[in-house]
Amino acid sequence: MKFQESGQALILFVLMLTAFTGVVALTVDVGRAFREKTNDQMIADASALAAAADLISNGSNSHAAEEARNYGTKNGLTDTATQQVVTIPPDNGPSAGNAGCAEVEVNTDIAGLFSGVLGVIGFDVGTRAVACATEGFGDYAIITLNPTACNSVDLVGTVEIEIEDAGIFANSTCAANASER
Repeated sequence: MKFQESGQALILFVLMLTAFTGVVALTVDVGRAFREKTNDQMIADASALAAAADLISNGSNSHAAEEARNYGTKNGLTDTATQQVVTIPPDNGPSAGNAGCAEVEVNTDIAGLFSGVLGVIGFDVGTRAVACATEGFGDYAIITLNPTACNSVDLVGTVEIEIEDAGIFANSTCAANASER
């Protein structure tokens, strides 16, 4: 008795194509979620810095929280009431209870474009930023926020920067946090 094997290759090809398509779909959606997390972190950082600066100039927690929400809206949040939580002073972390600090949490739900086929409906992306400011913090035209980067301000070649009544702030623990070559 002879068995027919002519359709096996087609079945294997269809199964592998389905698996490959699922992996590509999940990769696209996870990439979108990571991009949104990066964007949300930038919004949280800017909002927290705006709130901390407003605490110095205005002194009102409610006004500083409103300023943080305004920065959230300016930077792309569509519903700051549900996507952004502003806490002054922060409840958690090393700055908890510090009246000169503002905590901003940004939460976004990302719907899956292709991954729904695999049962993944979407992703919940959340970020958090805390900014503290004290009187005399200063006006800075350029601010780098990487806490460990060396040469976070690196001027190479012919660079002309004209800054009036402001400075450059490099938030790094590295001794060589700014350089000019």
